[in-house]
Amino acid sequence: MLTRHFRLYLAVALLSAILMTFQSARGPLRPFAIFSRAINTINLTLTLARISISDTLQAISSDKSETRRLEAEVRDLKLRLMEHQKLQKENIRLREMLAFKIAEPRQVAIATVISRSALRWSSSMMIDKGTSDGVQK
Repeated sequence: MLTRHFRLYLAVALLSAILMTFQSARGPLRPFAIFSRAINTINLTLTLARISISDTLQAISSDKSETRRLEAEVRDLKLRLMEHQKLQKENIRLREMLAFKIAEPRQVAIATVISRSALRWSSSMMIDKGTSDGVQK
Protein backbone atom coordinates (compact mmCIF):
# COMPACT_ATOMS: atom_id res chain seq x y z
CA MET A 1 0.00 0.00 0.00
CA LEU A 2 2.91 2.26 0.76
CA THR A 3 4.26 1.78 -2.68
CA ARG A 4 0.99 2.74 -4.24
CA HIS A 5 0.86 6.05 -2.33
CA PHE A 6 4.49 6.62 -3.08
CA ARG A 7 3.89 6.11 -6.79
CA LEU A 8 0.99 8.53 -6.72
CA TYR A 9 3.08 11.10 -4.87
CA LEU A 10 5.91 10.63 -7.35
CA ALA A 11 3.55 11.04 -10.33
CA VAL A 12 2.10 14.28 -8.91
CA ALA A 13 5.59 15.64 -8.18
CA LEU A 14 6.81 14.69 -11.65
CA LEU A 15 3.74 16.25 -13.30
CA SER A 16 4.26 19.42 -11.26
CA ALA A 17 7.93 19.60 -12.29
CA ILE A 18 7.04 19.12 -15.97
CA LEU A 19 4.34 21.78 -15.75
CA MET A 20 6.69 24.27 -14.05
CA THR A 21 9.37 23.61 -16.67
CA PHE A 22 6.87 24.09 -19.50
CA GLN A 23 5.55 27.32 -17.98
CA SER A 24 9.02 28.74 -17.47
CA ALA A 25 9.89 28.04 -21.11
CA ARG A 26 6.62 29.25 -22.75
CA GLY A 27 4.98 31.48 -20.19
CA PRO A 28 2.03 30.72 -17.94
CA LEU A 29 -0.65 28.32 -19.10
CA ARG A 30 -4.09 29.81 -19.59
CA PRO A 31 -6.45 26.91 -20.07
CA PHE A 32 -9.54 29.12 -19.83
CA ALA A 33 -8.45 31.64 -22.48
CA ILE A 34 -10.62 29.91 -25.10
CA PHE A 35 -13.62 30.07 -22.79
CA SER A 36 -12.82 33.68 -21.95
CA ARG A 37 -13.07 34.69 -25.60
CA ALA A 38 -16.37 32.87 -26.02
CA ILE A 39 -17.77 34.40 -22.83
CA ASN A 40 -16.61 37.88 -23.88
CA THR A 41 -18.26 37.42 -27.28
CA ILE A 42 -21.52 36.32 -25.65
CA ASN A 43 -21.30 39.20 -23.16
CA LEU A 44 -20.75 41.72 -25.97
CA THR A 45 -23.68 40.29 -27.95
CA LEU A 46 -25.99 40.45 -24.92
CA THR A 47 -24.86 44.00 -24.10
CA LEU A 48 -25.55 45.16 -27.66
CA ALA A 49 -28.96 43.45 -27.59
CA ARG A 50 -29.80 45.13 -24.26
CA ILE A 51 -28.79 48.54 -25.62
CA SER A 52 -30.84 47.97 -28.77
CA ILE A 53 -33.91 46.91 -26.77
CA SER A 54 -33.49 49.84 -24.39
CA ASP A 55 -33.26 52.29 -27.30
CA THR A 56 -36.34 50.73 -28.91
CA LEU A 57 -38.35 50.99 -25.68
CA GLN A 58 -37.31 54.62 -25.23
CA ALA A 59 -38.36 55.36 -28.81
CA ILE A 60 -41.73 53.69 -28.20
CA SER A 61 -42.21 55.69 -25.01
CA SER A 62 -41.28 58.88 -26.83
CA ASP A 63 -43.68 57.98 -29.65
CA LYS A 64 -46.50 57.39 -27.16
CA SER A 65 -45.99 60.75 -25.48
CA GLU A 66 -45.80 62.41 -28.91
CA THR A 67 -49.04 60.63 -29.89
CA ARG A 68 -50.79 61.88 -26.72
CA ARG A 69 -49.58 65.41 -27.41
CA LEU A 70 -50.75 65.26 -31.02
CA GLU A 71 -54.14 63.81 -30.00
CA ALA A 72 -54.62 66.71 -27.57
CA GLU A 73 -53.67 69.14 -30.32
CA VAL A 74 -56.16 67.48 -32.70
CA ARG A 75 -58.93 67.82 -30.07
CA ASP A 76 -58.05 71.48 -29.60
CA LEU A 77 -58.03 72.10 -33.36
CA LYS A 78 -61.39 70.32 -33.76
CA LEU A 79 -62.90 72.53 -31.06
CA ARG A 80 -61.47 75.62 -32.74
CA LEU A 81 -62.83 74.44 -36.11
CA MET A 82 -66.30 73.87 -34.63
CA GLU A 83 -66.22 77.34 -33.07
CA HIS A 84 -65.10 78.82 -36.39
CA GLN A 85 -67.90 77.02 -38.27
CA LYS A 86 -70.42 78.20 -35.67
CA LEU A 87 -69.22 81.79 -36.09
CA GLN A 88 -69.37 81.47 -39.89
CA LYS A 89 -72.98 80.27 -39.70
CA GLU A 90 -73.86 83.09 -37.33
CA ASN A 91 -72.14 85.57 -39.64
CA ILE A 92 -74.15 84.30 -42.62
CA ARG A 93 -77.38 84.47 -40.60
CA LEU A 94 -76.63 88.02 -39.45
CA ARG A 95 -75.82 89.10 -43.02
CA GLU A 96 -79.13 87.63 -44.19
CA MET A 97 -80.97 89.47 -41.41
CA LEU A 98 -79.20 92.69 -42.33
CA ALA A 99 -80.07 92.23 -46.00
CA PHE A 100 -83.70 91.53 -45.06
CA LYS A 101 -83.88 94.67 -42.92
CA ILE A 102 -82.43 96.80 -45.74
CA ALA A 103 -84.82 95.29 -48.31
CA GLU A 104 -87.93 95.81 -46.13
CA PRO A 105 -88.94 99.51 -45.98
CA ARG A 106 -91.39 99.01 -43.09
CA GLN A 107 -90.32 98.72 -39.49
CA VAL A 108 -89.37 95.08 -38.95
CA ALA A 109 -88.14 93.16 -35.91
CA ILE A 110 -86.24 89.98 -36.61
CA ALA A 111 -86.88 87.20 -34.09
CA THR A 112 -85.86 83.61 -33.60
CA VAL A 113 -88.53 80.92 -33.18
CA ILE A 114 -88.13 79.37 -29.74
CA SER A 115 -90.91 76.75 -29.96
CA ARG A 116 -93.85 75.69 -32.12
CA SER A 117 -97.22 74.28 -31.19
CA ALA A 118 -97.36 70.50 -30.94
CA LEU A 119 -100.82 70.42 -32.50
CA ARG A 120 -100.88 69.89 -36.26
CA TRP A 121 -103.89 72.10 -36.91
CA SER A 122 -102.48 74.98 -34.87
CA SER A 123 -99.84 77.21 -36.41
CA SER A 124 -98.83 79.14 -33.32
CA MET A 125 -95.22 79.64 -32.29
CA MET A 126 -93.18 81.39 -29.60
CA ILE A 127 -90.47 83.89 -30.55
CA ASP A 128 -87.72 85.59 -28.57
CA LYS A 129 -89.13 89.14 -29.03
CA GLY A 130 -91.92 90.80 -27.09
CA THR A 131 -93.59 94.09 -26.20
CA SER A 132 -90.38 95.36 -24.61
CA ASP A 133 -88.80 95.03 -28.07
CA GLY A 134 -91.66 96.97 -29.70
CA VAL A 135 -93.56 93.97 -31.08
CA GLN A 136 -97.36 94.40 -31.13
CA LYS A 137 -100.13 92.01 -31.99
